[in-house]
Amino acid sequence: MSELSVLLIGDVARAEFRDASALIEDTSRTITTTDVDEAARLLAGGEYSPELIVLAQARPGQISQQQVERLQLAAPLARLIVLLGSQCEGETRTGQPWPGVRRAFWYQWPARWRAELERRRQGGLPSWGQPPTASDEELLLSSLWPRRPCHGLVAIHTPHFDTAATLAEACGERGMSTVWVQPHRPSQLHGARAALWDAGCLDSEELGRLARFRQRIDGAPIGVLADFPRVQHREQLMAAGATFIVGRPFLAEELFVPLEKALEEGESVRQREVGGNPALPGRARVGVGA
Repeated sequence: MSELSVLLIGDVARAEFRDASALIEDTSRTITTTDVDEAARLLAGGEYSPELIVLAQARPGQISQQQVERLQLAAPLARLIVLLGSQCEGETRTGQPWPGVRRAFWYQWPARWRAELERRRQGGLPSWGQPPTASDEELLLSSLWPRRPCHGLVAIHTPHFDTAATLAEACGERGMSTVWVQPHRPSQLHGARAALWDAGCLDSEELGRLARFRQRIDGAPIGVLADFPRVQHREQLMAAGATFIVGRPFLAEELFVPLEKALEEGESVRQREVGGNPALPGRARVGVGA
């Protein structure tokens, strides 16, 4: 598989784009330009033809449809993806998203990008390889790339039964067992190798509860599920003990790519420290710990 060539356009030094741009540069042959005019001049000679063009848009209207069409004319074989900032969250309801262009918010980018690269590495078709007219449902079906089971006990911290049951079912399909941890009720967390925290209002009380939970779970990785997180929320949650943040609504890969990565890294550390066999898969369960 040839190395992925990416043209990255925009103010990638912004805090919300910093991690995504660093990941792109670490995993591809990347050229970065600050604006569309500079990118168009680079493409005009015809000697440079990237597989993928990534446009970082901090706010609606920052890049016009005419500028997108200019890039498409200059590099007709390249596919476009827009990396969105938090201010673009209402664009699909109140604005006019560019037709035929894939979209991902900054907090969705790391998991989606890693999953796309893995599909590409295994000979599958990443989302940007799909026809521009592909529907969201077709893209979702194409993203269901088979993955090997990842075993381990995952603690699901949420006050909501439906959320616990949904997450437990999804984890069980991937070989993980689960235990439901209800707030303000004693629960047995012994043996949990990861946790999912269903965040409510991201205030100081929520952050304090997360920090105390972090102490109870003996340093196991914690994934926090939050509604449309901002950059400041990510920093606060990470300081309180989160390992990764997943913004709702999310695709399955946005949750399970970082969760499986955390479980695999934790298992490698555990094997080095204590030796022995990897944990055997357990049967997913939902219930209050003793």
